[in-house]
Amino acid sequence: MLQVHEDDFNIDPKDDDFFQMLSEKNNARIEETKKEVAYNIEWATVSLNKLKDKFYSVLHFEKFTVKALKTHSYVTTFRVPKMSEFLTSNLEQFKSLLGAEGGGRESMDFEDEDVMQNMNDGEDDRKAAELARKQGMIQNNEAKGEKKTEAEKKREERKIERERRKKEIENLEKQKTNKAN
Repeated sequence: MLQVHEDDFNIDPKDDDFFQMLSEKNNARIEETKKEVAYNIEWATVSLNKLKDKFYSVLHFEKFTVKALKTHSYVTTFRVPKMSEFLTSNLEQFKSLLGAEGGGRESMDFEDEDVMQNMNDGEDDRKAAELARKQGMIQNNEAKGEKKTEAEKKREERKIERERRKKEIENLEKQKTNKAN
């Protein structure tokens, strides 16, 4: 049997050579291990960057989920892709055109908002006159003795009713915008 002497277990903290030798061995092993895994680390990094470029960097906003604490409810957003360069450049051109056109409108000096309202009322009057003209044509055709089928009469009545409702909706929207201003 092999016996170990007590001197082999005696490590003197003052003996710097022994600790230096241990430190050098550890550093050498660390460097060797780094060299062994360097290829795998680089491969994983390149793969990760490729995946990010393909799936993550094309997103404007990543999916996000918020969960409730006391219930099982949750809310999730959508993954929103970024606009292409083509769309972005066209959108910028469109905005600049709108800005130039909007600037022209803002530069018109109207003393009162009623002027703009009167301009819109003139358009309403034109539509009302057109509606009255169509109704007059229907009555003239009936007076002339031209007979329409029931389907044609109902079609004309529905058309007139749609135009009347459309006019009412436009008037309500104008009133709403006037109140908001």
